[in-house]
Amino acid sequence: MKLHVLWPLAFGILVIVSMGSCTKTITEPGTTDTLRDTLHSVDTLHTLDTLHDTLGSGQAWVRFVSMYPDPLRLSTAQGTLFTIAFNTCQGQYIPLRADSSYTFYLTDAGNPGWSDSLPIGILGNAIYTIALFPLGANNADWDQPIIDSEKLTPPPPGYCYLRFIDGNGDQQFFIDLDSAGNSLFKANGHSVSFSYKSLTPYVLIKANTSHTIFLRDPSTGQTPVRNQEYFVDGFYYTGRIIGSLKNNTAQIAFDQE
Repeated sequence: MKLHVLWPLAFGILVIVSMGSCTKTITEPGTTDTLRDTLHSVDTLHTLDTLHDTLGSGQAWVRFVSMYPDPLRLSTAQGTLFTIAFNTCQGQYIPLRADSSYTFYLTDAGNPGWSDSLPIGILGNAIYTIALFPLGANNADWDQPIIDSEKLTPPPPGYCYLRFIDGNGDQQFFIDLDSAGNSLFKANGHSVSFSYKSLTPYVLIKANTSHTIFLRDPSTGQTPVRNQEYFVDGFYYTGRIIGSLKNNTAQIAFDQE
């Protein structure tokens, strides 16, 4: 159940948090050193204790995952590398001040000349995943970050946690477990559909067994995507939905965090 402290970054995003006072554009002397000093490794055996201890002391924890094929650099205004977001969801988090907002700058080695800014508003004392998504050919996009509160409560014996990030921009769909129609996500007894840039909450599923995940079309009931994966007791998993449903290239890539 590995939760380290992060080295990720990337393109588009999932972040809109209200920008408040204490905004840091990372231009003042000493800011870069201060930020980089906070990037310390957290031993996986002590991760939960570390999160508990720091969330009550003005610390927020953030990780980034890219829904782009290339990793992106997240740098300060002076061009100093702060972190990198890769296109797998890792169990690594970066500590930031909970009462400050920041602006970082994105670049992509696979797309020379491209850059965009990434504003991160005041997060407060919580743990966040920020997923980065493309917006057209030249812009990053972001929405509200999702709080990973389940990281403070490990799954019970025989279970693991599973969540999804939707990088398919074609259509909405339901996410079913083991049989079509058995929706993992429901509200008031009805299946909840997901669309591009969605991050689901974590849900508990039985572990030490294989499960089949279906993407089900809400209008036709068809299941154009089905992936089977073996899930291990005690771990956290993220299913990244990538490719295109319309072009029959959609698939689910599972990351064990």
